[in-house]
Amino acid sequence: QQSRRNLTTFSTVLSTQVSLLTYDARTVCSMYFAFSLFNHDINTYKYMRKVLKRFCDFRPEGDRLRGELIADMMVPHDVTLFLQSARTKHEWNFLRKEVHACFQWYIHKFERNTANPAKACKRSGHTAKARVPLNDEMICMILEESEARPLDHDMLVFYLCTLARPDEALRTKWVDWNREEGTIRLWTRKRKGGRWEFETVPIPLPLHEVLERRWNERTQEEWIFVNPRTGKRFMHRPKMMAGICHRAMIPPIGYTMRKNRKGVMVKKPKYWGLHDLRHFMTAVLKGKLKVDTAKISRHLRHKSIRTTEIYLQTLQVDITDSGQQIGSVSFISHVAPPVLIPSESEEGETPEV
Repeated sequence: QQSRRNLTTFSTVLSTQVSLLTYDARTVCSMYFAFSLFNHDINTYKYMRKVLKRFCDFRPEGDRLRGELIADMMVPHDVTLFLQSARTKHEWNFLRKEVHACFQWYIHKFERNTANPAKACKRSGHTAKARVPLNDEMICMILEESEARPLDHDMLVFYLCTLARPDEALRTKWVDWNREEGTIRLWTRKRKGGRWEFETVPIPLPLHEVLERRWNERTQEEWIFVNPRTGKRFMHRPKMMAGICHRAMIPPIGYTMRKNRKGVMVKKPKYWGLHDLRHFMTAVLKGKLKVDTAKISRHLRHKSIRTTEIYLQTLQVDITDSGQQIGSVSFISHVAPPVLIPSESEEGETPEV
C-alpha cells in the first residue's frame, strides 16, 4: 500500500511537471500527428498532416516560422496570417478547421488554460457550389451501357439500391448479407474517432436478385465484388463511371487539367463518379418520392440530420416524372430503396482491409 501511495504521488508530480512544460507549435503538431495516426482514417491523417506541415513552415514577411512560436503564447493574428495564404474561401475554411482541431486537442490533452488561437478566426463566407445531379435519362443510359460488363452493372445496382459510399460497397463481404432478413451491413469509418461501425440496410428485390446470382457464380468465399485480375477485392475504382459515361456518349460536366504519362499537363473531360449515384438517389427520394428528411438521413446513415440538410442544399433537386423505363420496369419504383427506417448502428469487429 505504501508503494502504491508513493507511485501515485510520483505520477501526480510528474503530470504536474509535464503540464508546466511549454511546447512550440511544431512539437504540438508532431504530437497531434501521433494521435491522429491511430485514431483517424488514413486519408484524414494524410490531409491533416499536409495542412499542419504547411502551417509550421509558413513564415510571414519579417516574422518567424509559425512552428517556432510557443503554442501557449500564440494569438489569433498568428493564425490569421497563415489563413490569408489560402487561395479561395473554401480553402480558408479547411485550413482553419485543421489548425483549430490541433490546438483544441492540445488544450484538452494537457489541460491548458489558454484560448485556442484559431477559434477567434471567423469562418469565411463560402457558399458551396451546387451539384448538378444525374437525371433519369442518364441513369438509364449508364445501366444499359454497363449490361455488357456484368460486374460493373451489378456494382451500379448495388450503389443505387443501398445509397452506399464508394468504399463501403467495395469492402462488403458475403457474411454481411443476411439472406433470410433481406438486409446487408455496410461498414464505415466516417464516425468520431474514425472507429469502424456498420449499419444494417434493407435491400430491394433487384439487388437481392443480383446477390443471388453472384453467390451462385462466386469464385471465392469472402468478398462480394472481386477484381478478376487479382482475385482480391477492389481497393478503389476511380475510372469506372468515367469509362461508362464516355462509352454511353454522355457529355462531360466539365474539363480539368491533369498530367499524362509523360508528365505534360493536358485537358481531360470530367465525368460523374460513383459518389454521384448517392446524390442522385437522394434527389430522387426528396424530389420525386417526397420522403421526409429524417428518413432520408437514416438512408444516408448520417448521425446528424443537419448533415443531411447541408447535403440537400448542394443538390439542384429537379426530379420530375420523366416516365423513363428500363426494359419494361419503372426505374424509380424498382431500384429506389424501400422507405423503411434501418436499424440503429452497432459496433462490431473491425473488417479486414
